Amino acid sequence: MRLLVLALLLSSCVKTYNISGGSSLADMDCQEKENCVSGMPFKYLAPSTEENIDMIEKASKKYEVVIITKNENYLHLKKNQIHLEFFADPQTKEVLVKGQLEQKKLLGNDSPEKLIEKIRFDFFQKNF
Repeated sequence: MRLLVLALLLSSCVKTYNISGGSSLADMDCQEKENCVSGMPFKYLAPSTEENIDMIEKASKKYEVVIITKNENYLHLKKNQIHLEFFADPQTKEVLVKGQLEQKKLLGNDSPEKLIEKIRFDFFQKNF
C-alpha cells in the first residue's frame, strides 16, 4: 500500500512544458523560460556552417539522440525529455545552442546542460 501511494505521489509530481523552437537566430533566445537553458556558443572548427552542423550531429550520435530537424545551419535533436537546438551563425562563426525539457520530474535526472556539455566536449575533441 505504501509503495502504491509513493508511486502515485511521484507520478503526480511532473511538470509539463511547451517546447518552443524555430530555425532562426531570434528563436535561440530562452527569454527567461523555466524549462530553457542557453549554452555557451560553440566556436567554429570547420570553415562552413554546414560542416559544423554535421560535426555536432556526429558528436551527438553516441548519446542516442533522435534528429527532429536538420538543415545547413540548424539542428534540432531530442533525447528522452530533452530537446537541443543548434544554430550556426556564419557572421559570428559560432554555433548557438539552446536546451529545453518537455517535463520536469521530481526525481528525474534529465538535464539539457549535461547533454550540451557532453556534446561540446566531443565536438571540440573531434571524438566521433
